[in-house]
Amino acid sequence: MLHDLGKALPQSNIATVIVSICSIAFLVIGRDLINPWVKKRFPIPIPFELLLVVFGTAASFLINLYGNYHVAIVDHIPRGIPDPSLPRIDLVPILLSDSIGIAIVCYVASVSMGKLFAKRHRYRLDAGQELYALGLMECLSSFFPVYPAGTAISRSLVCEAAGTKTQLHILFSSLLLLCVILWVGPLLEALPMCILACIVVVALQGIFMQFKQLKPLWTLSKFDFLVWIVSFLATACFDVTQGLAISVAFVLLTVVFRCQWAKWQQLGQLANCGEFCDLSRYGSAEQLIGVRVLRFAAQLNFANVELFKQAVQAVIDDSIAAAKKKAGTSSGGSARLVVKHENGHGVDVKTANEQNTQLKPSTKIKWLIIDCSSFAYLDAMGVDALKESFTDLKKQGIKVYFANVSVPGLYNIGNTCYANALLQGLAGCPGFVTWLERIDVSSLTADEESDKKEKTLFLDELRTTLLKLNDASLGTYSAANLIEALLSRKWLIAANSEQDLYELFNVFVTTWDEDLAVRASSLRTVSLLAIPTMDTEQREMDFSSSTSRQSLSEIVMRSLSDAVVEEQRTRPPCVGLIATQLQCSNPSCAYKKVRHDRFCVLSLTIPKITASPMLTLELLLRKYFCIEQLNGATCDCCQEKRQMTGTGLIKKQGISKLPRCLIVRIERVGYLPSGAAFKHSDHVAFPETLDVRDLCFYRSKELDYQMSTRAPEMTSRILGGADAAGNSNPIGPLGAGLGLREHATINGGSFVQERRNSLRYRYQLRAVSVHRGRPDSGHFVTYRRGVGRAGQHIWYCANDAQVSRVSYQDVAAAQAYMLYYERMNVR
Repeated sequence: MLHDLGKALPQSNIATVIVSICSIAFLVIGRDLINPWVKKRFPIPIPFELLLVVFGTAASFLINLYGNYHVAIVDHIPRGIPDPSLPRIDLVPILLSDSIGIAIVCYVASVSMGKLFAKRHRYRLDAGQELYALGLMECLSSFFPVYPAGTAISRSLVCEAAGTKTQLHILFSSLLLLCVILWVGPLLEALPMCILACIVVVALQGIFMQFKQLKPLWTLSKFDFLVWIVSFLATACFDVTQGLAISVAFVLLTVVFRCQWAKWQQLGQLANCGEFCDLSRYGSAEQLIGVRVLRFAAQLNFANVELFKQAVQAVIDDSIAAAKKKAGTSSGGSARLVVKHENGHGVDVKTANEQNTQLKPSTKIKWLIIDCSSFAYLDAMGVDALKESFTDLKKQGIKVYFANVSVPGLYNIGNTCYANALLQGLAGCPGFVTWLERIDVSSLTADEESDKKEKTLFLDELRTTLLKLNDASLGTYSAANLIEALLSRKWLIAANSEQDLYELFNVFVTTWDEDLAVRASSLRTVSLLAIPTMDTEQREMDFSSSTSRQSLSEIVMRSLSDAVVEEQRTRPPCVGLIATQLQCSNPSCAYKKVRHDRFCVLSLTIPKITASPMLTLELLLRKYFCIEQLNGATCDCCQEKRQMTGTGLIKKQGISKLPRCLIVRIERVGYLPSGAAFKHSDHVAFPETLDVRDLCFYRSKELDYQMSTRAPEMTSRILGGADAAGNSNPIGPLGAGLGLREHATINGGSFVQERRNSLRYRYQLRAVSVHRGRPDSGHFVTYRRGVGRAGQHIWYCANDAQVSRVSYQDVAAAQAYMLYYERMNVR
């Protein structure tokens, strides 16, 4: 490109140069000086580009620039639209290599321009949607003799400079272009080509001004500066396709260099603060006595494991050298190791005070903390490097702790994202993990174990998988054994097929219910065998005596009591009860019937029309538990007494038994009258702390008293459930529904008791599963909390094997499909 430009300079036309200079000056003065003044007083700017085309065409026609001064003009413009024809398939082998490069350039240019405008006007860009649009456009344009379609950088910038906001401008520009092709084309034949080039150059002024970013880019990142320079020179000196290939290759090379030249720092604790910062950048940071904190600022993989080992050894050597240096100058004394635990930073180690250890200032390092916050992915060699460092330092008497450890991921073994997302959601609920740890399948007898081993395989694999997902020291895991356990139970799970997360959870519930039934039958058998056998002398005894009857009754009652306790202990944490009450609408009839139904998931539907400006989880829950009037129905009592018929029934619902883990599903797939499926893209706001006391069927008297002190509601309630109009007090975050104004006038003991009672109905958000894509296909990911106490305030996005740390704002903005809540502990 630069070579062609240098060869063409001596052949420049003086008239063309003068016209170009005047055109650029006209556009720059009009756009940068006149239009800013016009925009302050009028909503529509002056179209200087259009004026330049009109005046330039008229001047060229009157002066005859082409004939008198040999200025290149547009010349002949063909009229009419060519007829469509099928593409020539025989040219595919010849054009395949070039078409791949052109396709990449078109897509990259489109996405780059889209990102430029998205950043400038602050909106989000969907790169996948851009790819679909380009593919459809290329397929349609292939039936006409046109160039490969792509992003018109100059036209896009011209439209953006003219104040275009939507794609509607394409309709008018296309109509104008159609008029030009059909009728106006001959009028523009005298337009100089240099005027069109000047319009493009001035529109690209913003891109040329990016050279100003080189200086701050050099200060920010040397690698990004080199990528910019290499990409520019490769594109300018070679063809666009070749320049793009060189740029991509250079970027990949820089990634390898960044991994191999990764930086590492020793961290120290700031005075009077629990934050750990780089010692080389913060002079006030101090190292704790006997403790070293190492941060390796890169992903740990095969390319930099040796550098990581060298960094660990350098920290140990520096501490030994410092200890030897201070040995002769130390005045003795003692100091205690105090490492403050900071929520959200994952620093959680055992202190020397807990171990009753006193360290002298000259003592060498005893503890090494490795900050793993940058380890978004670990390969096999990275895991081996951590294990090797842990083992070697343990032999030297140095204890190693890992901080900011991410959540383990799950391999996708053939469209198993739905299973991975569900397992991450269940693993994020400590109640599920605790429940699985309590179940002991070893209670099976030796004779029964071989026959029933296959039936208990699922619970074992589920427990193993969830424990692996809560072990921060492990890497990526595979749920293949769990899938095999389901296949062995005759569940049909086709390979490489897309399934629904909610349907898989129902499969889990059915399968573990079968396993628990097998275990319960085994326990009953063991309980009967536990009754002592009677010998001959005992058979001859008179069992009519009270002592014998008492002994036998105690054994039976103890067995029944153990069975009840065992049933409560092994009940799945997601199981709850919903009470449904049917009451006759006839005031003279006292008919009332209550039925309790088991539930594992609450499936909520998104209403078509709602009076609320924003959809919330509380609104959907109240709609689910609202009072229903069953018109035309007659209760059994009225039918027996042959009283009025068709008086109607009032149906009221509420949660009669709260589960430990409350799982809520938001149905997002709907069906049109034609039978076509569609997906609800509405955002449903969900709280981090959910209060369900207004949805409960039974409540304590103290809570009823609190509810009576509130403002009266517009409609009746469900024995403590929701009302038909949804006018009751909203369920909000922690502290939203406690009635703090009433609490301010009570004594301290009553306040504590009422707060404890209110916490009984509170649930904490543990995980959120999200579906991305179309209703018939797509991908599942799960946002979940971290592992351990240190990770309770840290959120991660588990996307199969990729696990990344996110903020709670990202979680709250997600289009939730499954919500996993866990009941808060009341102590």
